[in-house]
Amino acid sequence: MKKTYLISLFLTLSIPLFAQQGKGNRVESLKIAYLSNQLNLDPKTAELFWPIYNNYQNELEAVVLERRKLNHDDNRTAEEILDQEQKALDIKKKYNAQFLKVMDNNQINRLYQSEKEFRKIIMRRSERMQNRQDAGNEQPNRMESPRMNRPMNERRMERQAPREMAPPPPPASAPAQRRTR
Repeated sequence: MKKTYLISLFLTLSIPLFAQQGKGNRVESLKIAYLSNQLNLDPKTAELFWPIYNNYQNELEAVVLERRKLNHDDNRTAEEILDQEQKALDIKKKYNAQFLKVMDNNQINRLYQSEKEFRKIIMRRSERMQNRQDAGNEQPNRMESPRMNRPMNERRMERQAPREMAPPPPPASAPAQRRTR
């Protein structure tokens, strides 16, 4: 019953994510599933936690976007960089107090740890996909394989032509008597 309620709650919260298309939404839905699994929230706590967490994410995302815009400015000062970091820290402190109202310290610590782990997982997957794409974009050296230098129709005919059957190998020296059971 408890799991059924959690699954239905997860699906209800994630429907807007699936309704929109895009890689970011897919990652967000994976993140929700990952955090749900890691935090093991009961239905009542989950109902209170997710709206707070969504607001937390939205505010942090606004700071990150602002930071990205400033990163393109080469004339920014150390003070501006520290101000951006302080904004993110202030948001985390603000929401930490709100998380404490619905979760215990262990769950909050697990939340922050799970977020870091999820980012690492996504980064690794992204790197692997990039490596695969890079490997797939490399053009094979056609000179390495003489078979590949032949026109396609010759290769196709080779596959379709019946192959001559090789004569069977000579029988191995068989034992003088056959074993019977």
